[in-house]
Amino acid sequence: MGEYWLVDLHAHTICSDGLMTIRELLLAAKRRGLSGIAITDHDTTRCVKKALSLAREIDIIVVPGIEVSTREAHLLLYGIVEELPEKYRSKPSILEVLDYARGNNYFSSIAHPFGRILKPYPVVHLREALLKADGIEVINGRTPSRSNEKAIRLALRYNKIPTAGSDAHIPEEVGSAKILLKEPVENYSQIIEQLYKNNHIVYGGRSLRQIISSILKKRLRRLLRGKLMRKQHLEKQ
Repeated sequence: MGEYWLVDLHAHTICSDGLMTIRELLLAAKRRGLSGIAITDHDTTRCVKKALSLAREIDIIVVPGIEVSTREAHLLLYGIVEELPEKYRSKPSILEVLDYARGNNYFSSIAHPFGRILKPYPVVHLREALLKADGIEVINGRTPSRSNEKAIRLALRYNKIPTAGSDAHIPEEVGSAKILLKEPVENYSQIIEQLYKNNHIVYGGRSLRQIISSILKKRLRRLLRGKLMRKQHLEKQ
């Protein structure tokens, strides 16, 4: 995988609200020089198995994951391949999901706890959840630096393992936030093992201007894709 082992721990595909196919995401990660990329679609692992099967062809490590939408925060889980039980797919309590994650040996990290528009999630005041979580995402590629700085302070306060991810929805965002592993890895289990050891460095992030630009690009592409799909539908009638 090269001299450095770089892993983006937060990315979305068309299986949730991302605009990239699985192949497009993996190829974008490869072009960015990443050793690994986590698939963390919202409330589903539908794309994970296909991503794992494509990983060897593209020569990149896929970390199976999910971003669970709880009532108090978005929670990233790593190591999960199968779908969540039904009761955890519709705004569950974060404490319930953390207990489920721990019982199944999934690494948990609270995503962008201070939000993207300087409005924190309720979890920042929920001590029990902060104590139970394995980590906190301290650098999110679609979150302003001020919010990321607050997340760093929160992680330090509760002695949580720091994680970082681009939260990519389009190719240009992939790899904008990531971790640098201090030891070589050959599979996703070893990446998660390094997370537990806190044997990594987090870095990255983007300016507010860059964040706004990518959000606008995403919305424009979604609009154009919708128009194309409607046109194709009309042509078939």
